[in-house]
Amino acid sequence: MPAPKIKRQAQVKKILARPRNESSDSRSALLSSAQKLFGQNGYKATSVHDIARDAELNVSLVSYHFGGKEGLFKECFAQAGLHRLQMAEKILNCKPSSLDEVRVRLSMFIDEIMLDGIQNPEVFSIIQRELTAEFDILGDTFKSTFLQTFELLTKFISVAKDRGILNSWTDPNLTAVHLIGSAMHTIRTDDIRSKIFKKSIRDQSVRAMTRDYLVRIFLEGVTNR
Repeated sequence: MPAPKIKRQAQVKKILARPRNESSDSRSALLSSAQKLFGQNGYKATSVHDIARDAELNVSLVSYHFGGKEGLFKECFAQAGLHRLQMAEKILNCKPSSLDEVRVRLSMFIDEIMLDGIQNPEVFSIIQRELTAEFDILGDTFKSTFLQTFELLTKFISVAKDRGILNSWTDPNLTAVHLIGSAMHTIRTDDIRSKIFKKSIRDQSVRAMTRDYLVRIFLEGVTNR
């Protein structure tokens, strides 16, 4: 029975497997156009002809590189999931020894999520909108990447709790849900907040303030004790 990490890596490699003798330029161009159009219009409303036209390539290259529309869609999602998983492993795959370390590592994690969301809005749209609608297609990829990221955060919080850094009543799973959910909601509503309050997480100082506030609420709460 392979170790979980080895099994996860094998799953990700399978998802991202690439045919031999491919043109990396055409492959990258198709992925870029697919991310944009899937993010703007959704999976069902986007055709391989739309993607090929946007990339200025022959439509047959979609089948050559990805096996068709579904394979291309999966890879867009897999790349985003793998990027987030690798980021989480660097930051959260440890056993925190102090409250300061918990604060710093959670701040780094939240900051990376928000930064990724504003730098890759099309991919963020796919994650937010298409995961539920197309879970039959994306489910396996989600489990081997995004879910693994969530489980890393849950484990990190659980270890901090077991070491007495966090309160004994802390629920690691619920805490992870709320932390990631808060970060994702911040990304999703950034345009509205920018129009109303003239503040956007695209501004580094606003993003840092938002990140620190989310982490502080989690670690300290807002009760005046």
